[in-house]
Amino acid sequence: MKFPGHTRGDWRLEDSEQGPRIVIPTRPIWLVAAFMGLWLAGWTAGEVSALKTIFGAGTWASKSFIAFWLCGWTAGGIFAWAIFLATSGLAREALWRDGPDLCVRWSVLGLGWTFRYSVVAMGPLSAPEPVPRAAVSGLGAGLVVADDDAPLRPTALGESSGSSFKAGGESEGVRFSYAGKEASVGKLLDEGQAARLAEVMSLRFGL
Repeated sequence: MKFPGHTRGDWRLEDSEQGPRIVIPTRPIWLVAAFMGLWLAGWTAGEVSALKTIFGAGTWASKSFIAFWLCGWTAGGIFAWAIFLATSGLAREALWRDGPDLCVRWSVLGLGWTFRYSVVAMGPLSAPEPVPRAAVSGLGAGLVVADDDAPLRPTALGESSGSSFKAGGESEGVRFSYAGKEASVGKLLDEGQAARLAEVMSLRFGL
């Protein structure tokens, strides 16, 4: 089942020092983020209280249960923070071509992790079937790939956005096979934006 209201934010194509870069924001889920924020306020109070007990007066034997409880409480808090950040709209997925690799980086508040996919080992990109779109015929003419002896580095010609291609419900994003498994980028983009993203990745990144 697809829920158009839960799709990702509009992707955008930007200039950067490394060449074209596609940034896909996450869309905030306010009810979940607000609930987790309130829960984390209580979690912080419990964490501080437990630490005061552990490092306060008394024997360590009498504090063993609090120490054991604190381990589970801290683990639960880390999981809750992950949910809060994921639903707050602060996370970003960035795509760019770095020589022979397609780079995909997920980040929140400057922290994140990067996946690298060797382009020669990637299968063809696949996405939902493109849908009819109006007033966007001129955009494709500006999508070019550098064609000289230098390392492949597509040239960006300004900023573009996926907002002109919205259509359908949420999708599995742009998929491709890699190392015998299926990988994807832009997961939960709506179908129209995912289809256009696949076209732009193919043209700008030489995929």
